[in-house]
This record gives sequence, C-alpha cells and structure tokens, in this order.
Amino acid sequence: MVSKIVITALVLVNCYCLSELWNIIIPISTVDHKEKTISELHGEFRINKEMAKGIYIASEANGINPKLYAHLVKSESEFKLHAVSNKGYKGLSQTPTATWRAKTDLMHGAEILKEKLIESRGDMEEALTRYKGG
Repeated sequence: MVSKIVITALVLVNCYCLSELWNIIIPISTVDHKEKTISELHGEFRINKEMAKGIYIASEANGINPKLYAHLVKSESEFKLHAVSNKGYKGLSQTPTATWRAKTDLMHGAEILKEKLIESRGDMEEALTRYKGG
C-alpha cells in the first residue's frame, strides 16, 4: 500500500514538473516564432521592423497568416501610411476609416479581413475579393 502512495506521489510531482517546464518552453518558442516571422517580413517585403511587427501583431490577433496579410497591405498601399485610393479609401490597409496611425490601421484592416473570412465561411480567396470590394 505504501508503494502505491509513493508511486502516485512521484507521478503527480513529475506531472507538475512537466507542466511547469511546458509553461517555460511554450513562451520561448512563441517568442522565437514571432521574432523569426517579423524578421522574414522585414526582409521579404523590405519594410522596417516596426511595420513588420505591426503586421505580425495585427494578423496574429485576427488569426490571419502574417505573410498573406503583408501581401494584402502591399497590394493595397505599397506600405505607404498616407496612401489614398481613387475610391477614397485610406491608409496602409485602405479602409474608409483610416487614422493615419500604422498600428491602428493595420489592426483595423486585419479585423475587416477576419470579418470577410467569416462571411466567406473560411474561403480566403472569396474573403480577399470581398475585402477589395468585389
């Protein structure tokens, strides 16, 4: 009977230690992934690190692939904060309510894309078409 108690206690201690180790490992790998993605966006799109970080944060917050979102922003504004389309859409993400603040505009554009993705039942091609007004 004592051996079962000891074994149970050891199992519980090991599980606790593993869960604590897991809590340490996950944030480190998340940080590594974030920094790697930001660096990739910076290099691939030739944008500054702050722009890359803003794209990463906005896309991750809305469940969108950061590279896909960067391509959208590039096609909408060429990463120009004060871009204005011939239809009157403004900013990095070419929304009707641009604030001219990069982080805010990027987040707003990502939120709109997420809404379009939900409306399109997960069809990204349709969501992008809807985003662009089609």
